[in-house]
Amino acid sequence: MWRQGKLDEWVRVMVLTQPIPSRLIENLANASDFEQVSAHQQRILRELADGKTIAEVATVLGKNYHTTKSHVKRCYQLLGAGNKVQAINRARELGLI
Repeated sequence: MWRQGKLDEWVRVMVLTQPIPSRLIENLANASDFEQVSAHQQRILRELADGKTIAEVATVLGKNYHTTKSHVKRCYQLLGAGNKVQAINRARELGLI
């Protein structure tokens, strides 16, 4: 069984000796955009991930459909996504939802 010190040492060695994947570099380069995803936008993304439509999300949040739709579009922009599935997958990858 791994002790925490040994595991930390192993992680350090792996990080320092392995090439950094280009996707990780890309994610880090765009990190400032992910920091801008508000708690409200994260909630919208969670609702979408639960299978709700934009209209259903608007109802849950007590907001206008068009307002909610504009929030969803902004989420797509921040996450570099072209549709709901891409946005949800990207948000999960980044630990936003």
